[in-house]
This record gives sequence, structure tokens and C-alpha cells, in this order.
Amino acid sequence: MRSRLARNIPGLALALAAAAAALGLGGAPALAGPAAATFSFSPAGRGGSFPGALEVAGDQVRADLTRLPQGSRVVRALLRVQREPAHAAGDSDTVLQPIRIVPAAGGPPLALRPPRFLDFDATAAAAGALGSGSLILRVERFPGWSRGATRLDVTVIAALPAGSPARPERAAARRIEGLEAWHHDGETFIAWREREPAFGAEAPSMQELRRAREEAAKGPELRFRVYRSAGPIRPESIETAELLDEVDSFSAWDLDLYGIDPKPESPARRFSLRDGGPPLPPGGGVYVHVAAAAGRAHYAVVPAVDGEEDLGSLAEPGRQKGPVEEAPGPGSPVLQRVERPESFQYVRGPELRYFVRWEHPPTSNLPSRPFDYLVAIPQGVKDPAPLEVALHCWGGSLEGGYGWWYRGSEGAMLVATNQVPYDWWADYHESLGTLRPFGEGLVRSFTPRRVWAFVDWVRSRFRIDDARVFVAGSSMGGSGVSHWLRHGDRVAYGISWVGIHIPSLSPGFLSSYERMVGKVAWRLPHESGLHAFDHLDGARFLRADPALETPFIAYSNGKNDGGIGWKQAVDFTRALQETRRPHLFVWGQGGHGQRAYFPTATGGGDNVQEGLDIRLDRPLPAFTRCSLDDDLGDGDPAAGAPEGQINRFPRWTPESAVDEQDRHEVEVYLTRDAPAEEAVVDLTPRRLRAFAPRPGEQVAWRSVAPRDGRELQRGEATADRWGLVTIEKLMLSREPRRVVIRKAKERDKP
Repeated sequence: MRSRLARNIPGLALALAAAAAALGLGGAPALAGPAAATFSFSPAGRGGSFPGALEVAGDQVRADLTRLPQGSRVVRALLRVQREPAHAAGDSDTVLQPIRIVPAAGGPPLALRPPRFLDFDATAAAAGALGSGSLILRVERFPGWSRGATRLDVTVIAALPAGSPARPERAAARRIEGLEAWHHDGETFIAWREREPAFGAEAPSMQELRRAREEAAKGPELRFRVYRSAGPIRPESIETAELLDEVDSFSAWDLDLYGIDPKPESPARRFSLRDGGPPLPPGGGVYVHVAAAAGRAHYAVVPAVDGEEDLGSLAEPGRQKGPVEEAPGPGSPVLQRVERPESFQYVRGPELRYFVRWEHPPTSNLPSRPFDYLVAIPQGVKDPAPLEVALHCWGGSLEGGYGWWYRGSEGAMLVATNQVPYDWWADYHESLGTLRPFGEGLVRSFTPRRVWAFVDWVRSRFRIDDARVFVAGSSMGGSGVSHWLRHGDRVAYGISWVGIHIPSLSPGFLSSYERMVGKVAWRLPHESGLHAFDHLDGARFLRADPALETPFIAYSNGKNDGGIGWKQAVDFTRALQETRRPHLFVWGQGGHGQRAYFPTATGGGDNVQEGLDIRLDRPLPAFTRCSLDDDLGDGDPAAGAPEGQINRFPRWTPESAVDEQDRHEVEVYLTRDAPAEEAVVDLTPRRLRAFAPRPGEQVAWRSVAPRDGRELQRGEATADRWGLVTIEKLMLSREPRRVVIRKAKERDKP
């Protein structure tokens, strides 16, 4: 049976002859050489080469392969399927089990195709079914299957007689030009532009861009398929090329720049692919590939309309690029633009540098995923500069929603990025956004890994004070700060407003976490070896290894914050106390607006411009069981003090610390706004490098008045099984006193 396209496209013999001549193939025009094309089979009423040639009935999919040109040889067949949107995340039971689709004629189940795992490889099944004329597949398990969206794309090579189609008609009408491919720092950039873009506005608003995407979704599906090969990519050798990936017609546009809730009037921007260079044209496209090994590669980009591809166009000049010399490398962010506003986050006259980095595993679960980053540099930046890593709240963006630009007026730089997906700056399942089951694979820390990778790149370009890197965030960002206590080797301190510390105990946002990592009851594995929600449990993390150093954390919670939850904050605080870690907690009736206090020399506040200089390379005291602490209660919001604090009033002088092999000293005191003249507290020195008692080793300690050396207290202590020494019932007053701790053999030295 001749195809519909064979009837609709007469007389392409001359075009085939010209293509053959361009390839140096010669030959008479009466018979064309091998031609390649992708034809799509879809249900009636849908787009594609052969609407109605694919039927879905119950659990069976049947494709009428007789529509293919006579003598076709199948080189690739992809079964395109979709889930209903309500079944796509980890809070739906439908994603737990694998999809199972098998050929009715026998053979192994179809396998999902990397890298996006959104379609199934049906090549062997389609090739085997050519003789019978029908490919029949049985869908044995696919909960949430959107049957009407099923499509089969079959790529064939055939020796077509004169007058037969070499080009699917709609795909042949889509043309690209200006194809480029270049390699830089481990990544190959492939760029192109549409000759007649569907959306060609030069300077639209975000609202106009959103409407254009909505309109495009109503029409034929347009994708750009990226091919890669070790040699030139020709129509007749398409089977030797790897179908690397595909992107839609909006890959040039920075869709996530303003976060999930952009202002309608905000200007839409297109990506620049070279530092400070011009943006891609409105009809441009981009794909970024990571080189796995050194070598040469050729690239081609082919438009696909509802699955159809005009692969014969590969014979035309300029339709492929190569060879490109490639080598593994870390990749680099691309500078998009530099802005110098009058002020940003209450810091006057800064320089804002906007970057984009196309992320790939292991910093993203999917390849070629663009992320926006901001590097903010204040006037009078310090050399080396402290660095804030800012984590925004729900609905925020890299430009705000994380509290403040802390210490910006003191010369600290700021790094920020957008949260994609909304995993609370923590973890998400590697199957998220794919058709792979959540029951396979792992939950991974993609987000912290990608942010730290960008921070490391910033460190390679700017003089950063590694001892003064800190993290800050509000709500979702505050949750991230708590989760990032695991990075105690990199973070000096954290500031967390109304964050979640134990997701499984959050009454309002547990389901949000479950969409990222699967339901609590599933107990899905995390790459750390724990179950996902055990890994996310901040209290469990603290108790698992009391010797592990964690950053100082200043955090807050509204006792009446029904979304975040109170019990999780109480359990987290008790774990900090039990494991004797540095922290300052405040709570009250401010709901989700309750702000954290950061320790200043004289008191506390929510702005750190006058805060203590907490550094990674200095000892850090942990105060616990202070007599001025308020009653946390038992986790019931009705119990304990309606508003209160833990460790708001004890202070230390960071620069006073001494850390030697046999001696540790630090100056401690109460703030002037403390409600009593004196207090009793336990003190555990942390972040010690030189002074490291063995478990069970005794130490002697004294408290002396710095002015005259008068002894105020003395005692002995024994290092616990983790080597931690705790001075119990240390007296504090508003007058500073110096605590001197010596190993037992040094106790009699002055």
C-alpha cells in the first residue's frame, strides 16, 4: 500500500538526484538511493504521518506498518507514551512500580530510552513485525496511562522509486539554519535557529512568552532532535548515529529566570552561549552535551513535527557540524549579563553578574538543564571575601526571598540560584520527571551538589574566604539551611527563618517532600544508604554522630505556624542540645513570619551586619542547658512558653579562642540584655583542631577574670566516647570571663 505522503508529494526524483549528487553518489535519477525518514503512527484525530494507523484498545496498542514505504528497513522505533499529570510525582502510588509493555508476538519487555526515559525502544519489535504488517504491543502495567497520547515513531531506510516521498511533508517544511557546534571545558554546545520561528518576538514579556507556549502546545508538537556520531551523519547511515536527545522550540528562552511566579510584565530573556555575548535569536535552539571521553564527534539537528522527521535533509549543506574535538571537563557557567543597580537587597551600588549553567548528572537528574545563578559583588568587596549562599523561599528566586544580603555592607559576596525542582534545597528522586519507577533507583542530593559545584567555580574565579562561607534562607530556604548542616566542612554558620528540620513531622508540607522523594511509607533508599526520610530527618542526623562538626545555626519557628509545625522544631532543638552543638533558637506567636536572631556582641537581631565573626578556622563553643533558656514544652503547641529562646544570651568572643595541643581557651559572657545578672550553662568546645583529648581522658578547667587573672571557678571533666569535653554548670555573668581547659598532665602549669 502506498502511503498518503506518496500520493501527496509527487516528483521528488530531482530533489533526490540533487541530494545524491551533493553526496557524490551519482547514479541515474530514475532510481533514488537509500532514503531515510521518520514516520509517526497515532490514534485517529491526532497529529502525525498516519493518524488512525495506531489503535489503542484496552491494554493493546496496534500499529499498521503497511503504511510505511515498500522495502523499508526499520532502524529505530520509539513508543511515545504519557502519564496523566496527577500520576507523575512521588506522592502518587502509580509511580512506584515499573511500566511493563511487551510485544504480543513474544520477546522481552520494551526498555525505556535514556537520557530522559520518556519513551520506549520498540525497534526490535517493529522490525520483527514488518512481515506481518502490524505491530501489536500489550500494556501489562501502566497506571495513570494517558491512552490518547500514545504514538509510535518509526525511522526507516528504504530504496524509494522515483516519485515516492523521501521527506515527510510537514517535517520537510520546518527548516533550521545557522547550525553551530563547539566544545568548551568538557561541554559541547549545539546551537541553531529556525528559518520561520513560530514565536519570533524580540522582546516579549513573560506573560507574552507564557501565552506563546500555551498556543504552541495546542498545535502540532515540534521538537528538535539532536544526533551525534563518530563520523559524518548521512541519511543512509542514520542508524549509526546516536539520537542524543530532543528539545522543544523554546530552548533559547530562560523560562526559570524569575522563579515559579514571575511578574507578567517582566522581560523575557534568551540565553547567551558565550560570556557576555548576544542572546540567541527568538527562533534559536540550544543543547549542551557532556563529553564522556576524548575524541571527535559530528552533530546534526533535525526538526520533528508530531514525530515526523525529514532525515533526507541531512544531505543538504550546513545540516551537520563536525568533527568537534571533545574532552572530559567540569563545564563552566556562561555569563549572561552584568547589572549595576543603585541598590540590591539593601546594599548600595553592587555589581550583579548573572550566569547560566547547563547541568547534567550528577548535579541534575536530567541532561542539558539550564539553571540561573547570581553572583553579587558589593562596593568595597573584601579580599578575600566572605560569601553568603542564599536559599530562597517558596515563590522566591535568585533575586530575593532568602532574608537579606547578610554582611553585604561589610564586603561579603552573595551567590544565589533558583530552586528547580522544589525539593526544599535537599534531595529528589532520580526518576522524577521520567517514566522510570520510583521503586528503582535512588533519592539523590542533586540540589546541594549543583549549588556547591557553582560555589567551587566562583572560588576559582574570585578570592573567597573559605573560612567565612555561610548559608541563609527563609521558609523553604530555611529548611535548606537546616539540611545543609551536613556540610560542616564548608559552612561556617547558617541562618534559618521558619524552616523544616524533620519533614516527616511537618503537617503542612510533608506532601511537598513526598512529591520529590516518594511517600514516607515507601521507605525509598537514599544514596547515603539510609531511607529517604531518615536521611532528611535533621534530629536523626545530629544524633547519629555527635562527633561530626556542624555549623552554628541561628533559627526560628512560629509556635502557631500550622504549616511548618512545632513538634519537628522541638525534636530538632532537643537533638542539638543532646549532642552539644552550637545553636540559637527563638520562637513566638509570629506564625510564618517569625524571624531568627543572630548572635551579636551585645545582643541579638535578625540582621547580621553586626554579628559575631564565626569562622571555620576558629574554635566554636556550644552552649547547652542554660538556666536562662525558656521552656520548650513537649512538642504540643499548648505546652511550654508561648514565646521564648534557647541560647539567646550566652556569648563568646571568637577572636579570643586559643587552640593548642594541650590547652584551649575562650572568653564567654552574658549579653547586656540578659534578664539576669548571672546564669549557669554547660559549655562544649567544638571545631577544635589541635586540642583533641582522647575518649576517657581527663582535663582540668578554670574560669578566670581577664582583667586581674582572679580565679572564679575550677573543676575537672572527662572526654566522652566521642572525645568531646563538656564543662558543666559554668557560671556566666555580664562581665567576661576566660575559660581555660588543659589536659590533666598540664593542670599545674600557670
